[in-house]
Amino acid sequence: MSGEERLAAFEDGQREPSRPLLLRMARQYRRPLLTFYMSAAPRTGERGQDFRTLPPEHSRAQDALVDALIRNVRARQEMVRAVLEDEDEAVRLPFVASKTMRDDVTAVLQSIRETLNLDLDQYRGRKPGKLVPSGFTYLRAQAERVGIYVLLIGNLGSHHTSLDVETFRGFALADDLAPFIVINDQDAEGAVRATADGKWPSGFGPRRSPRPGRWSKLICAPAASISPARPHCASIRL
Repeated sequence: MSGEERLAAFEDGQREPSRPLLLRMARQYRRPLLTFYMSAAPRTGERGQDFRTLPPEHSRAQDALVDALIRNVRARQEMVRAVLEDEDEAVRLPFVASKTMRDDVTAVLQSIRETLNLDLDQYRGRKPGKLVPSGFTYLRAQAERVGIYVLLIGNLGSHHTSLDVETFRGFALADDLAPFIVINDQDAEGAVRATADGKWPSGFGPRRSPRPGRWSKLICAPAASISPARPHCASIRL
C-alpha cells in the first residue's frame, strides 16, 4: 500500500493510526495531539487582509508554515494580554485604531512619527557614534517603548522550517493592549527595515477596512518616506 493510499484509509476511517504515528503527525502538522481526536477537522484560521502577491506555483508547504507561525504568534499575544491583565498592568494604547479612512496619508505618517518619537536623522544613520543605535535597532526600541512588541522570526524552531521571504516578510496583529509586529529575519537588513516601516500603519488604522486597497497604500507609505530602502509590501495585516 502506497503512502497516499494509507493516508486516504486513515482519512476515511478504514484504518486507525497508532499513537506513535499520531505523535509524529502532530509534530509534522504543528497541531496539538488533541486535534486528531476531534469529531471534525479544525477550521482554517483567518489570516486577515493579505496584501501579498504570490506566484501561482508558490509552495503550499510554505503557506502551511505561515499559518502555523500566525497561530503561534496569536497564542503569544493572548498570553501577554492575560499576564498584563492579571498583573493590573494593562494600559489601553490610544494610538491603536486611532485613524480612519478619512485621514490623510500625511496625517497618518505624522502621527506615527510623533507616537514613536522618531528622530529621522538617527534612524537613517546620520548621527555618528558607536553608542548611538540607528536603523532597525533604533526603530524597534522606539516601538517597544510605546508598547509594541516587535519579533524577529524566520523559522518555527529549526532551519528545516525556514520561511521563504517571497512567501512571508512580515505581519502585524493590531491590539489595544499588546500589538505585535513580526518580521522575517531571513531577509536582508535593508528589507527588514522596509518591512518594519510598512507595519506601523496597521496598528493606527481601522481594524476592518471596507476599502483595503487604499489602506494598503498607507501601509507602504512610511517605507517610502521614512526608510531609504525600497519598501516591501509582501505582508499580511491581521
